Amino acid sequence: MDFRDVLKVDRWYKALFYVALVVLVWSFFNDAKGLSNPTLQLLSGGVVLYTVGEWRAERRVYKPDFLGMWSWLVKQQDAVSLFLQVTGVVLVVVAVVRIFLRC
Repeated sequence: MDFRDVLKVDRWYKALFYVALVVLVWSFFNDAKGLSNPTLQLLSGGVVLYTVGEWRAERRVYKPDFLGMWSWLVKQQDAVSLFLQVTGVVLVVVAVVRIFLRC
């Protein structure tokens, strides 16, 4: 497997992962306008955790055939991916509650 295949943005959660990771790193070094940095870090960190859990739950299944090899993606949750997704959702909910309670 090539390293470029891992970085290829071909699923929605991979694009969201990269955007949330940039926002998370940016929020460590810069002041955010309109949101407090801890709230922004909770929100982007929760999205990063959720998308990593979604990425981990994806498996490629191979089936040989007389024409060649068929492959497709299936979603198989394990304990780690489920933990990451639940933790990510909890962090996003906490961040949204903090945003709305501030107003």
